[in-house]
Amino acid sequence: MSKKKKDVWPTGRTTPETEFQMDIRVAGVSYHQEAVSFVRQGDDVLLEPEPLNAVDQNAIRVLVRNQHVGYIPAYATAPIHNWLQTKRITSVQVNGVGRPEGSKYIGVGISIDVAPIPERVEV
Repeated sequence: MSKKKKDVWPTGRTTPETEFQMDIRVAGVSYHQEAVSFVRQGDDVLLEPEPLNAVDQNAIRVLVRNQHVGYIPAYATAPIHNWLQTKRITSVQVNGVGRPEGSKYIGVGISIDVAPIPERVEV
């Protein structure tokens, strides 16, 4: 894995219930600034697949306080769909909110805790 990928992929923080934690910057927040203005660090996040999305049938909506604030970036939707289907996501929370230098939009970062793959029991 290249150094650049490590900065945006699993962070390496683990707990007994969590294999790793993935930090992601939410995409599309510029279209949802009113909702984003109410987001606070530590807020719980709901990830909602959106298979009828006209632009991307793999889209995953990001909701905070029951408000749509953006989407999971396309590069991360495949593993997240898998983790949602296999119920490996144990927690999703806002890990950062702020206006990057030079930007007119507030950005949102989230952390996704992913549980280990359950061990198969041979019978």
